[in-house]
Amino acid sequence: MGAFGQSWVGGRVALDLLNGNPEAVAGMGKAGRRRATSNGNETGRFAMPRPIHFELYADNPERAAEFYGDIFGWSVERWQGESGPVYWLLTTGEESLPGINGDIQRRSDPMAATTLILAVSSVADYAAGIVAAGGSVLRPKFAVPGIGYAAYFRDTEGNSFGIFQEDSTAV
Repeated sequence: MGAFGQSWVGGRVALDLLNGNPEAVAGMGKAGRRRATSNGNETGRFAMPRPIHFELYADNPERAAEFYGDIFGWSVERWQGESGPVYWLLTTGEESLPGINGDIQRRSDPMAATTLILAVSSVADYAAGIVAAGGSVLRPKFAVPGIGYAAYFRDTEGNSFGIFQEDSTAV
């Protein structure tokens, strides 16, 4: 796994997975879900997805990387996939401490805002549930080669967020 995958999926505390029938997520309302306990242990067949990554957007990513590195002491590593864009990976602390890592990306949209990424067991299943609940697709499912699949959405209040499914066979 490349540096991007190590930062994106390696920094999570746990990958919450669906138990039982994953297809049941699509269109499942609150009544069909069982709550997870505060310590993250599942009490039913549906675990709550957790934030695993954040994305910051900058007109000048090098300047932003220097800012966050200097102010917060975050380590920054420039990374580029085989043919993709350049990212500045952020390690925000020790792996043994609570928290998530992220990246800085060059702003391609003037409205781009900080985005949380949630770990899910199936991008397809969650995408269907998000749309059924009133969310909208910003970017449909796409592969992050060798790492997994992702998609981006807007919630009912206009906030954008992403979901990510770990899969080392993604192409």
